Amino acid sequence: MLGRKANGKPDRPKLTGPTKADVQRQLAELRLRAERGELVDSSQGRQTVAAYLDGWLEAAGTTTRPQTLAGYRQIVRDHITPGLGRYKLSALRPDAIQRLYAAKLAGGLSPYTVRKIHIVLHRALEMAVRWRYVPRNPADDVDPPTVTKRDQRPPEPAELARLVEAAEAAEDRLRALWALAIYTGCRQGELLALSWTDIDIDRATLTVRFNLVRVKDQMPQFGSPKSETSRRTISLPVVAVAALRAHKARQAEERLAAAHWATNDLVFCSAVGTPLIRRNVNRSFSAALKRAGLPSTIRFHDLRHAHATLMLRSGVPLKVASGRLGHGSIAITGDLYQHWVAEMDVDAAERAANALRVNSISR
Repeated sequence: MLGRKANGKPDRPKLTGPTKADVQRQLAELRLRAERGELVDSSQGRQTVAAYLDGWLEAAGTTTRPQTLAGYRQIVRDHITPGLGRYKLSALRPDAIQRLYAAKLAGGLSPYTVRKIHIVLHRALEMAVRWRYVPRNPADDVDPPTVTKRDQRPPEPAELARLVEAAEAAEDRLRALWALAIYTGCRQGELLALSWTDIDIDRATLTVRFNLVRVKDQMPQFGSPKSETSRRTISLPVVAVAALRAHKARQAEERLAAAHWATNDLVFCSAVGTPLIRRNVNRSFSAALKRAGLPSTIRFHDLRHAHATLMLRSGVPLKVASGRLGHGSIAITGDLYQHWVAEMDVDAAERAANALRVNSISR
């Protein structure tokens, strides 16, 4: 028995053959496949792709980070369900998936976005295989679009200086946020989740404990940082400490002026203490770039890349840079910034050669 029919009766396979021996061989094969866990529950395969994805998302909520799950839900809602939701799960074929990708590209979506759709769909269907709803993953036989790796050109030091100076001249209320992103390399969600208890101004340190997932009804919803190594305490340069001191003083003035102040103790918040919404932060960052005469293509996340490249350019050991960035290993840092790591390697070779020459001369 592989499952039950819609009427609740057992769904038993019908075996036919020219002889009784043929039927017995088929039955033996089915039993062997059942022992191996290769048979599927045909009743589950009859549900629609839309219904299956709803159940998958609910189950994924127990093991997936909230921010990642929110991204899955958006992709399913906006792209997968409208295009494939009507199909029976067991009837979904690779060609239908390939046509969906082609339609999305023709509709103006970037290859990067379509590839994200593929990643979510493939993961969902892979779970259907593991749950024995379908025998194999139809997304295995689909070619997602090729994505050209983005040429990482983080802002140069002179550009970063212009951003900070222009924000200071304009009295941008988020100028300390731009400065802290540059001087710490923290992710946006990590910075927006900071409370004043995470900042030790006297010791000049910052501790990352949370990540701001989203804001609902003006209340912050926090999650864990991206990985365990993302929980970290890092040192702050004098210029970052000065920016934080000035920011705290301005925030105290806003608190006194506000009729009501939200009790979140957030370092970066609105003029009434409520958490900042990412899209608003990005809009303010775009305005700060325009004020400084910088390209609009620079993203907030590029400030993190800038911090990384500044460290590596300055000869900071890869292990130290990796720790400040919260990477799980130096391999991640090395892969992301291989150009600068290679430059460090050339410098290391020259230093070793110079040391050998000096040592030889001294003899």
